[in-house]
Amino acid sequence: MTVSGRRTYLIGANPVAARLSGIKVGRHLTSLYLISALLAGITGILLASEFKAGVSGRAAGYEFDALVVALLGGVSIAGGFGSVLGCSWAR
Repeated sequence: MTVSGRRTYLIGANPVAARLSGIKVGRHLTSLYLISALLAGITGILLASEFKAGVSGRAAGYEFDALVVALLGGVSIAGGFGSVLGCSWAR
């Protein structure tokens, strides 16, 4: 796991503890949101380029695919805890 991954994990678990341990929580969250927005923009451009026009309902139906991928990756729907392996039953 990278340093950035550890910081993100700690901020998600307890932002107050992350701030007290010296992590600049605001700066890290801002960078995560910027990366997410950049990737969403690139995805929108790629989807629009498929039809050479912007279609508002083009990505309809991808919600279920994203949910299935997250569940196969080990995300627990009922909550729980995370781990380096990514599965909530890895303890």
